[in-house]
Amino acid sequence: MAVEGTFKLMKYLLLVFTFCFWMTAIAMTTVGLWFIGDIRFLEFIKYISAVEGSPDLWSMRASGILMLVLGICGLVIGFFGCLGSFKENKFLLSTFFVLVSFLLLGVIAVTVWALISRAKMYELLYAEIDRYVNLYYTPGYDDIHFTLDHLQQFSRCCGANGTVDYAVRNVEIPKSCINGYTGERYLSGCSEEIMNRYRRHFGMLISLGTMVIAELMVGLMCTLCLCSSISEQDDKFR
Repeated sequence: MAVEGTFKLMKYLLLVFTFCFWMTAIAMTTVGLWFIGDIRFLEFIKYISAVEGSPDLWSMRASGILMLVLGICGLVIGFFGCLGSFKENKFLLSTFFVLVSFLLLGVIAVTVWALISRAKMYELLYAEIDRYVNLYYTPGYDDIHFTLDHLQQFSRCCGANGTVDYAVRNVEIPKSCINGYTGERYLSGCSEEIMNRYRRHFGMLISLGTMVIAELMVGLMCTLCLCSSISEQDDKFR
């Protein structure tokens, strides 16, 4: 049964929302892939986590993986909203409402997790890299020696805070802190270098998550209003 009057507007608003919802789901999928596909970031996590006694940093990718999964789910969920509003079908719209509610909870969880873990992760990374610097020239820590060399060469950084870390310890600056082609020393610290990349990833996740939360709440209200209007029209023509 066709929805008349101002309720017709709500129907088309929901159709527009569904289109925007699909675009947002694609953005979520893209950001999730970008987050978990950064080669430098993956290399860092791989080598740090492989060292005995180091924390498992694979959880740093969890928010990116969750955002990717939520984005893919969003693409599927959008189908119910589009078809339900076009057909004015209460069952499809109700299904869409429930699924979007769960999706909203998931996006809120990812966004909050990213906000909470951002500051803690920096402290963890700094402490871990500083520990590596302390043990770099200590016999019996070949795994740390190898990991820090790889990290410094691959990320083009030196120590936790820069070359000063080795200077204050009165030890030779590792060759991995020097560009093998130009002879230039890497001046930036690895903690800041990694965290700059980490902040970019999480900044994008938090910004997108906030936008998606607002969009989903609007969509839920539109869906609820359209379902209510369909029920009123059904009652009117009984």
